[in-house]
Amino acid sequence: MIKVFIDLSKYILVFLMCIYTFMTFRIFAVKDESERALKCIQQNILMFLIHFLAFAVLFVSEWNLNITVLYLVQAIFLFGYIVAFHLIYKKGNMLLLNNMTMLITIGFIIITRLSFNQGLRQFLFVMIGGMSALVIPVIMQKVKTLRNIPWIYGVVGILALLAVLIAGELSHGANIAIKIGDFITIQPSEFIKIVYVFFIASMFNKSTSFGNVVVTTILAAVHVMILVLSTDLGGALIYFVVYLVMLFVATKEFIYVILGLTAGSGAAVVAYKFFAHVRVRVKAWLDPWTLIDNQGYQITQSLFAIGMGSWFGMGLGQGMPYKIPYVEMDFVFSAICEELGIIFGICLVLICMNTFMIMMDVGMKSKGSFYRLLAVGLATAYGFQIFLTIGGGIKLIPLTGVTLPLVSYGGSSALSTLILFAVIQGLYMLRMNER
Repeated sequence: MIKVFIDLSKYILVFLMCIYTFMTFRIFAVKDESERALKCIQQNILMFLIHFLAFAVLFVSEWNLNITVLYLVQAIFLFGYIVAFHLIYKKGNMLLLNNMTMLITIGFIIITRLSFNQGLRQFLFVMIGGMSALVIPVIMQKVKTLRNIPWIYGVVGILALLAVLIAGELSHGANIAIKIGDFITIQPSEFIKIVYVFFIASMFNKSTSFGNVVVTTILAAVHVMILVLSTDLGGALIYFVVYLVMLFVATKEFIYVILGLTAGSGAAVVAYKFFAHVRVRVKAWLDPWTLIDNQGYQITQSLFAIGMGSWFGMGLGQGMPYKIPYVEMDFVFSAICEELGIIFGICLVLICMNTFMIMMDVGMKSKGSFYRLLAVGLATAYGFQIFLTIGGGIKLIPLTGVTLPLVSYGGSSALSTLILFAVIQGLYMLRMNER
């Protein structure tokens, strides 16, 4: 009977996810505010149904009462957060809020399936980050000097990244984290990424003259070079692409993009020659099957997992995602495809794309150049990180070691992404106030 329930549940989960995804894009065409609000509530119901059914499957698979308790506190938190946001920010973007909470929910499900303890810690990370991020839209609306302090952003960002370079702990070949005590590990580059976007936006808001572009480029390059020296090449790539996009949006000059891509290509060749783990990842990407016993093991197991899942998945708890090293971080998308199905995975990608579109829409419709650049920069950081994570997991590009925002396990990633969403909400509300 339990086997029948698990087999049936995977089809229901995919069905509910498809409806949610369809509604996510359908809401774009709805002009009436009351109808949009109703559809957003329907999305919330679908999200809670997915959450309930998934945790019911996890419970009957393990008969662990702790899973039920964790589900209850998660459901209460999600419901309370949505209600609190509606009460505090009546002009907030509810579709963006729904997508954020749906991604959090999917993260809760898959991380708890992989490890209950990690699922519990992820919930605590999200709860702390979510409650803290609630005040950010207020700050965005009340504090008018955010655009006028570029040097503070630049100095803070460079000093923080230098601190990681000097005092950071080596993790998987990169200095990316600072350990505080025995239990707290922080990855500053996740947070500095947001400060970095504020820096570039405030610099270009001041001027897009050639001299200012040169100064901004040099300081942005310092950020990237520190990350390269820390061998955090995935982070360096995100910072580089974010700057290139913001530079083009600010100046509308294609020559800067061409020069930037040329410099980036040259830097990639240099990185390949000087960093051994870069060469390993490129070789594993080109032909993982001949290196399946060592360097190619991760990517081949990822591809096996996605293939085994097929369209509807093997069912929660029925696969073997733990065979992929660091599956809860770099390869969480593969675990989702294995147990929830490729269709579910495609819907997840579409929700992420929809979220990216909302962020870009906020930026393109913002009146001030600072707010427009800020939204575009944060949207680029979010969208490009998703591309790197999923692209690496499906062998589209070499692995970069970055996480899937709000879905992968990781406190720094979850907290910084929640802050990013809160800043976008603040920018959206500023635009609504202008109207």
